[in-house]
Amino acid sequence: MMAGAALAQAQQVGADIEAGKALVRQSCAQCHVVGPNEPNVTEGPELGPSFMSMKVIDKVALETRLHSKHPTMPQFPNIVKRVDEIAAYINTINK
Repeated sequence: MMAGAALAQAQQVGADIEAGKALVRQSCAQCHVVGPNEPNVTEGPELGPSFMSMKVIDKVALETRLHSKHPTMPQFPNIVKRVDEIAAYINTINK
């Protein structure tokens, strides 16, 4: 567990956390709660897990999740290219 946290921290250093926050607000907030006190955009229950419930995540684990088939999750080619920023943001909200 400590190795995963150290890896995530190392990746986070060069990543743009604010850009990651903007990306998840734009592309993920329709189905996920993406931060503290930020409801998902759609009315009703969230369709995907809250980013607040995610433990420390590294770039590889997030890429794996984004590439796995989810019945209701659309493909986001631009997000996959910037997954380090998203992982950095998720790790800052879950410290």
